[in-house]
Amino acid sequence: MAVHVADREGLEAVSIRKLAGVLKVSPMSLYRHVAGRDELETLMVRAIFKSSPLPDPMPGGWRERLETVYRRQWRLYRAHPWLAELTLVTRPPLAPEAMLHTEWTLEALAELQLDAPTRVRTALALAALVHGLALGALHEVRAEQQSRLRNDEWWATIDAEASEMLHGANFRRLAELDTLSAETFGLTGLDETFELALGHYLDGLEARQQYRRPRP
Repeated sequence: MAVHVADREGLEAVSIRKLAGVLKVSPMSLYRHVAGRDELETLMVRAIFKSSPLPDPMPGGWRERLETVYRRQWRLYRAHPWLAELTLVTRPPLAPEAMLHTEWTLEALAELQLDAPTRVRTALALAALVHGLALGALHEVRAEQQSRLRNDEWWATIDAEASEMLHGANFRRLAELDTLSAETFGLTGLDETFELALGHYLDGLEARQQYRRPRP
């Protein structure tokens, strides 16, 4: 129920009192099952990750394993934009269903020639890449709600001012963006941006692995 409220109204709308009203029970009765907001948010994270479990058995190759983990994560972030607020990379929730994603990541990276600290930093950087894009999607959702303008409509309102600034200041490369569709910068374009970023990151890991592989 809390997930549905957050999907409809945003994470800030979720509270024990709100849920009690939806369920038609007293807030005190809910506190017998949930200690407070922190526990409630952890349960929400667990419910979302549990709704889309990783496959069993896991894929064989390290790259396919990482693609499976982070494409699954991206779909969850897109379905529940507010989720990015509850899954901080350096202070993750103690949610076993989400922790399994990290376990898979470290298991995949163990196949590469990385020392332990580098392996952990590589896992953090990959999670941060996806989480950062998810936060971008969340802020775009909020911007659309607050301005009541879709991304393409917002760009249209600032087009003249932006064009004058870009050309007047001789931002040659930025000015070239005038030829791109506004969808490139909006929520629709983020899916393509995610695939591009994930591919570049994994290509880099693969190139590093080949470079370090002993020659016959």
